[in-house]
Amino acid sequence: MLKKLVIVPSLFISVLIAQGDALRHYFVRQNTLNDKKSGETPSTVLHMESQLGCGILCAQDYTCASLTHHVGQCLLYNSSVSTSDVPAPGARTFTKHGYVYLGCYLDDLDRLINDEHIVDDSMTYELCLTHCRQGNYLLAGLEATRHCFCGNSNDDVKYTVQNEGDCNTPCVGNSSQMCGGHFRLSLFQWN
Repeated sequence: MLKKLVIVPSLFISVLIAQGDALRHYFVRQNTLNDKKSGETPSTVLHMESQLGCGILCAQDYTCASLTHHVGQCLLYNSSVSTSDVPAPGARTFTKHGYVYLGCYLDDLDRLINDEHIVDDSMTYELCLTHCRQGNYLLAGLEATRHCFCGNSNDDVKYTVQNEGDCNTPCVGNSSQMCGGHFRLSLFQWN
C-alpha cells in the first residue's frame, strides 16, 4: 500500500518519490526525453490525467522500470527508455530507481546469487527486497515460495533468462506475487 508520494522539482531535474510499506522508489525525470516519444514500446498504456497517479502505478508494479506521462496517458515500460526524436509536446519521462525486475532465471545448487540466503514462511517481494537492500546488495532473488537470495554479482552466461511461466510459484506471504519456481529465480536488480 502506498503511504507517501512527493515531487521535488528543481532547475534541472524532478524527482518523484513513492514509498510503499517497506520500499521507496525514486523516479528521476529524463530531461533528454522532454517533449519526445520513447523509442521503446510500452508494456502498459492507461488513460490517466495525473502524472502523480502514473508514478504510483509504476511504484506498485515490480516489473515497471520507466514511465512516460503524455496527454492524459500513462505509459509504463519494463526497461529503461531512449528517445526516438519523434515530437510529443508535453511528454515527461521518468526512470525508476530502486529494485527493478529482470526476469525469471535458471538456478542450480551452485546458485546464481548466494552472498546471503534467508528462508521465511511469510516471504514476499517486500520482505526479500528490503532484506537485500539493508545488506547493500545489488541483486535480490526469490525462489520456491519462501527462499530469498542476495548478492552483488551473477554468472549470466551459465544462468540464463527462462520462460516467465517457469517462475509461477506463489510466495507464501502473498499469493499474488510469484516467488520463482523449482531452480528458477525471480531476479531483481537495484537500479
